[in-house]
Amino acid sequence: MLLALAAGVAASVGYGAASVFEAVAARRASGAGVFTQPMFLLGLVLDLLAWAASLYAMQFLTVFTV
Repeated sequence: MLLALAAGVAASVGYGAASVFEAVAARRASGAGVFTQPMFLLGLVLDLLAWAASLYAMQFLTVFTV
């Protein structure tokens, strides 16, 4: 259960950091060029990792906790 709680916290931090990286990349680029920004791609990877961590946490904790 402790590992699931850590995964939930990691998912929360991952989603927040991903949003910041994607917003910074969107300000630096215009149009479709945002998809080639390394910070945007890092944000997408963090979104995927956070999603996987939240799925793991959901198996052991309630939705409200995650």
